[in-house]
Amino acid sequence: MNLLQFSGTIALVYGIVALLIGSTIESEEDFMKSKEIKKIERILTKKGCSPEKNISDFWFKNKEKINEIDHNLKDKFSLQIRWKSELGKHCKESIKDFISRNLQEHKKTVEDFLRKNPLPDAHLSKYDLSILASKPIIDFDQFSFSYKDKLYSLEDFAGSFKTSYVGGQRDLRGIDLSGIRLSTAIIKNANFVYANFYNSSFTMIDFANVNFTHSSFKNSSFVGVSFDDNSSLSNTDMTGAFINAVRGLNNKTLAIPFKFKKVSYLWLLKQTFKKIIGRKDHFIREGQHTKFHVNDVEEMSKSEIRSLKEYIKWYQYVETKIVEFEKLTLREKIGFTLSLLATKHWDSYFVLICNAFLVILFFSLLFYCLHASAFSDSLNNNFIDSFYYSFINFTSLGSGSNISPITGWAKVFVLVESLCGYTTLGLLIFLIGYKVGKLY
Repeated sequence: MNLLQFSGTIALVYGIVALLIGSTIESEEDFMKSKEIKKIERILTKKGCSPEKNISDFWFKNKEKINEIDHNLKDKFSLQIRWKSELGKHCKESIKDFISRNLQEHKKTVEDFLRKNPLPDAHLSKYDLSILASKPIIDFDQFSFSYKDKLYSLEDFAGSFKTSYVGGQRDLRGIDLSGIRLSTAIIKNANFVYANFYNSSFTMIDFANVNFTHSSFKNSSFVGVSFDDNSSLSNTDMTGAFINAVRGLNNKTLAIPFKFKKVSYLWLLKQTFKKIIGRKDHFIREGQHTKFHVNDVEEMSKSEIRSLKEYIKWYQYVETKIVEFEKLTLREKIGFTLSLLATKHWDSYFVLICNAFLVILFFSLLFYCLHASAFSDSLNNNFIDSFYYSFINFTSLGSGSNISPITGWAKVFVLVESLCGYTTLGLLIFLIGYKVGKLY
């Protein structure tokens, strides 16, 4: 094997392992959702539903006759498909108008006040200051809409379909509000179970008595948002979301942890490398993973959400180190970079094992390329023998044979690999201790 072949082999192996570590794989949850929808569509088609018919009307007319679908899936699908009915479509548009109208009315109130008081000063009354500091209240207890000359409340709307009943909050379960943009408001008294908020944005929003259980916030943004103790984020899907300075992440709002996507090893290495070469990219919002930034998680003390709490703390620490990389001392930069390279900063056994495998493979190829006279007992120009020798040398198991280095360079390579093996063993022991320590 010549030098070119050797270099090409190493590059190929590194590429394959990089893909294994950093690839984005569709989650099982997404796959199951698509399977569920396709299953229901196939069943409805067999039952006589055609594109010309309203799928919502057909579903509620025939769902009691459909026995191929379990009860929980039926209920979930019913809550979502009712918004495809003519009544549901009209209700959803009325909800968007209701939100927009409240925001515009509050904006007009503030603008009128500023027109009358162009230069606010210390003489403003508490009432005046409260106007400037207030947020519009979007209370779904106050929502109603008209359809075909009939006035509907959300309770009337829910009662128009055969779905499960919910009390204490207005029933908005299953609604699709993907892409909605809300800023500076208080949202009250709504149940958004199974709702879809894909690619939405919430800035300076206070949620009071709002239930988001099982809702999807994929690729959405939360900035300066708060949740009171009567709200719930349990089992929501936060894949790809940006969660920044959110208040109310505690045992009450998160009885069950939300789903999220972990940051990839290669993404962290990429951002760190940019900092090393002096790039000043703003990467906080980048990436397909769930992003966490300056969130307080100390009130997340239940055992069920401990792993989520520890991950958020870990992510925010690593993010801060990368953002402030140029402010670190040289020793801190080297220590952080090496910990990230070797173990994803004390987070991943898999990364450590992959790195160990790459070291073993590198020295296997190196020994394979050396002349047969470099060792006391020839490796027979056989890659399997070279890999075997590299593995037992790295793991310090001893050669188990009469193979030993003879030439100076062979001795240096064997010594370096042995040191790599001892270092990896030390890292593994420290990583185990670090992870066990976080459990207590």
